[in-house]
Amino acid sequence: MKKKHLAYWQAYVDDMRDALRLWTWEVEIVHAPPENQRASASILAEDQRNNAELHLAPDFFDDTPEEQRYMITHELMHLHLWRYMNLTNELAGQMGAQASEFAQVQLTRMLELMNDEIAKAVAPFLPLPPRAKEESA
Repeated sequence: MKKKHLAYWQAYVDDMRDALRLWTWEVEIVHAPPENQRASASILAEDQRNNAELHLAPDFFDDTPEEQRYMITHELMHLHLWRYMNLTNELAGQMGAQASEFAQVQLTRMLELMNDEIAKAVAPFLPLPPRAKEESA
């Protein structure tokens, strides 16, 4: 990703972070694809420092502005739920191995679905990424 391209998207992510009231978080776009190769975007947070890395896959940039807005919203919304997700995983880890695995899978799935529905409801009220000429350069 070129510096100008990265700066464009970082500014947009910063604006979205603020719009979602995540002022205490530092979110940095990292020039590396998500670990999940099927994902267009993913976010990884440091639990104690309110720092997060946003990974954007190459195909993210081929999506429509509406889809890009939704994906950024979805990933940023994870930060509101981050500590809750960590807590549920820790609690699930206190169970026996079989119950723990089942609980972690189910809790992660439920939190992901909840996050997805919230992002779908919120994203249309947030700004689309501006289409600057240099963005596509």
